[in-house]
Formats: sequence, structure tokens, C-alpha cells
Amino acid sequence: MWTAAYGGNEIEQGYSVCEITNSGYAIAGYTDSYGSGNGDFYLLRTNEDGDTLWTKTFGGNQWEYALSIQSSSDGGYIITGYTESYGQGNGDVYLVKTAEDPANVNEELDHKPLLNNLRIFISPNPFTTVTSFKFIGTNKKIKYNLTIYDASGRLVKSVKLTTNSCQLGADLVPGIYFLKLKVGECTETKKIIKIR
Repeated sequence: MWTAAYGGNEIEQGYSVCEITNSGYAIAGYTDSYGSGNGDFYLLRTNEDGDTLWTKTFGGNQWEYALSIQSSSDGGYIITGYTESYGQGNGDVYLVKTAEDPANVNEELDHKPLLNNLRIFISPNPFTTVTSFKFIGTNKKIKYNLTIYDASGRLVKSVKLTTNSCQLGADLVPGIYFLKLKVGECTETKKIIKIR
């Protein structure tokens, strides 16, 4: 009877669709063109002819994609899929409950807990002069405390970070060190090695 295509300049995929009685369809998948980056939940609402009524994205700065959608009894939608931005590790189940028209609602998503997915990136490691330090996994604007210990456990340096990245190592002598990052109540530790 008809066909329709949806998306922007990058890759979009639809994985699930549900019919809204006498008023169209809701489609869930993922988008690279819109949202926070890398891929986000993509929710599209169409009328009975496939014309877009509104769209909404959900996700952080890593990968998310929606695999299933159903309408809920309150007129909203319940969507499930995959997340790398939130949760406990490399990939977790992501469940989103929306209002009837989430495109017109300023939703503060309740990610529980907010600070449980810290991931630290250090490059190069080992290093000779300085190394770049970066972390992801928090969506709260709070202070970041970074402490550096030597191999014997002695505190070498404490740094108050105002951003999620910095350069380290210029003032360290060659050796093995441990970086301990504390964000709120969450901590993560990584080993770095400075060589001659």
C-alpha cells in the first residue's frame, strides 16, 4: 500500500514496530545521524500512512540500540535494547519507559545508579614522557579526584580534575604507578608504567 524511509545522513536501522490502534505506528531502532553520538535509541512515531509525527533519541556518548518496543497502558512506550553508556560494563540491557509524546516532554532519565560505569583510557601506556588520561561513564557534573600511588602504595600525587581528561607523567620518575579515580562514590584503578 505504501513504503517510507526515515533517517539522516548516517546509518539508521529499525528493529521493532508496534501498531497504535487506529492512529499509526511506533518504530524503535538506532540512529547514527541524531542523538548523543555513536548510536542511540531511535523512536519514531508515524500516522497510519507512515508520515512522521515525531522522533526521539535516548542514550549517552557510547552505543545504544533499541531491539523491541511495545505500547503501554498509559499511552506511552516501553523500549528495550542495548547500552554501552550506562550499566555495569562493556554492554548492558537498556530499558526506557516514555510518556505518550516524549518529543514534547523534557525527560530527565533516571539512570540507576548514575555513576557505575566508569571507564578509563590511558594512551600511550607504557610511556616515556607524558601520557593522556581520559574517562567516561558519568553524566553528573561533580568533582573528579585522581590520586597516583607508586608500586609500594605510597601516595605520590593528588589531582582535582574539572574535566574528564588530562595529561600525566611529566613529574614522575620511571616506574610502576597506580591511578585511582574517584567520581562521587565510584572508584576505578588503572596501572601505568613510565619507562626511560
